[in-house]
Amino acid sequence: MRGENGSTYHVTSYDDEALRDYLASQRRGEQVRMDIERAGVRANVWQVSALYPGVQG
Repeated sequence: MRGENGSTYHVTSYDDEALRDYLASQRRGEQVRMDIERAGVRANVWQVSALYPGVQG
C-alpha cells in the first residue's frame, strides 16, 4: 500500500475479514480511503481498521 505522500506501508492484518476481502478485490492502482494503525512494534507494519467511501482528490 502506498500513501498519498509516496510512503509505502506493509499491511499485515485487518480488523475483520470484510476489510481484507474488499481490499483484495480492488484492481492495482485503485485508490481507497482507510484508517491504519501500527501492528506491533516494527516500524512499517500496519493493520487496516476502517474503510471510507469515495476517494478524496
